[in-house]
Amino acid sequence: MWGPGQGLKNNSQLIMENRGNIKKGIVISYAVIIFSIAAGLVYTPWMVSQIGRHDYGLYILAVTFLSYFVVDYGMWQSINILISKYLSEGNQEKIEQTIGVATKIYLFIDIILSIALFTIYFLIDSIFSNLSAEELIKFKNIFLIAAVFSVLNFPFNFLRGIMFAYGFIVQNRYFELFSKVVLILTIVTVLIFGGGLYWLVLVYAFVPLLKNIFMVFFLYKQGVKMDIKFWSKESVKAIFGISAWLFVYVIAELFINNISPAIITIRSTLEQVAVFAIGLTIYGYVYQISNAIAGFFIPKITRMRQQEQHNEIEEYAIKMARFQLIISGFIIFGIIVSGSQFIYAWLGEIFANSYYVASVMVIPGLIINSQQIEQSKLCVENKIYLHSSMMLLTAISSVTISIILVPKYGAIGAAIAIASSNLVFMAIGMSLIYHKFLKFDARKFYAMLGRFLTVFILAAFCAMQFDKSVIETYFIVSNKWLKFLFVGVTYAFLYGFSVYYLLLNRSEKGLIKGIYSKAVKRIKR
Repeated sequence: MWGPGQGLKNNSQLIMENRGNIKKGIVISYAVIIFSIAAGLVYTPWMVSQIGRHDYGLYILAVTFLSYFVVDYGMWQSINILISKYLSEGNQEKIEQTIGVATKIYLFIDIILSIALFTIYFLIDSIFSNLSAEELIKFKNIFLIAAVFSVLNFPFNFLRGIMFAYGFIVQNRYFELFSKVVLILTIVTVLIFGGGLYWLVLVYAFVPLLKNIFMVFFLYKQGVKMDIKFWSKESVKAIFGISAWLFVYVIAELFINNISPAIITIRSTLEQVAVFAIGLTIYGYVYQISNAIAGFFIPKITRMRQQEQHNEIEEYAIKMARFQLIISGFIIFGIIVSGSQFIYAWLGEIFANSYYVASVMVIPGLIINSQQIEQSKLCVENKIYLHSSMMLLTAISSVTISIILVPKYGAIGAAIAIASSNLVFMAIGMSLIYHKFLKFDARKFYAMLGRFLTVFILAAFCAMQFDKSVIETYFIVSNKWLKFLFVGVTYAFLYGFSVYYLLLNRSEKGLIKGIYSKAVKRIKR
């Protein structure tokens, strides 16, 4: 058995104690992301300058190519769903059996993964035949380093599902923060002392393993147990019954984003890979912020569904949709307004096209990110196959359009392919599915989206006009970062003012006033 003899507190106590962890988890999640973004903005251009654009392109190519083989296959979410269900039922035996079976499944897949990566290593020359001899040698070396640590890390992938199901959301985010801090500090140290591309890959591969070991120790101390001797076809079917379609979803998602560097490498240049990688990095930051709370709601919605609190679920979905629209809108239109100044200040004119890559890719997220409760409901209702099917169509469309556009338009062509496919299938298509299968009020949502979008566009337009007519006319700003700061602050003020007075309801304004009052009281103390 995995875990100390005393075990956890009873399930009802655990659930009650951890309900407040969702709010804390959201706050800490955003703190982790803000730290990651801030640190990344500081050291990424320095890192690129240290290892060079070609090596940076090779690094991105290796990481994205390898991700096809070391993906979690969606099983962590199936573990989250199953354990959440058994916790709400108070069935401790089923929890221990599920964790034990999951461990065996992951170890078995890890063996297959090892064989696959070993085979792929000897086929790299054929797959990337357009790389030079020197580039191939470097790529094979970093692929080997990353592959070894990926095999070591893979069996730990489902730990996140256990953490979320038990409500250890805050603790999980602390582990992520620890991982980010150690990763960045180690990379900076290594590069300062002359470490190059190989050391960079080694650090990126080793730190997650360290985090996983600490997570196992934490769960052990909390008394989480597993029945390692247990095995049954029913348990395997329960896990794969959910994760089979999640596997399709994850693979399709990888093809949407991670295959693009390979397509660009084959049909364009490594320079275009680097341009795409910077745009993808910014898109990734937006995705992280918008999805910081993804997976948090499955245990809560599972309990609400079992208690037949359908009206409460709908109210909760609307509340979170409004929240996500405001967060996503601020970031997405912020990139459109001031993204070019930011990239110019951050990395220079040579990466100017990364602005268009990022701007195009983030737009569909305004709809997609605001429907996370509906996505969680699909998981709980065991209808995840609908989401996965649409993601598969998105992947097919994205790859097809990329192959057509990349030779002429390079990184921007790949971005257009991804954005258009996401908009058609994951935004509009999923809204229709939610409407048909979950009684999602699509008309009400899009009416709300229209009001929000009008305000967002108004704020962005005013900020851009203020930049052209005032900042550029009356202020001669030679410093690139100062120029970005002027535009960004103007946009943030106009966005906050417009949202507060034109979109927020009475309770939302009251919440903001309450937070402001508490902050003022603490400052006065």
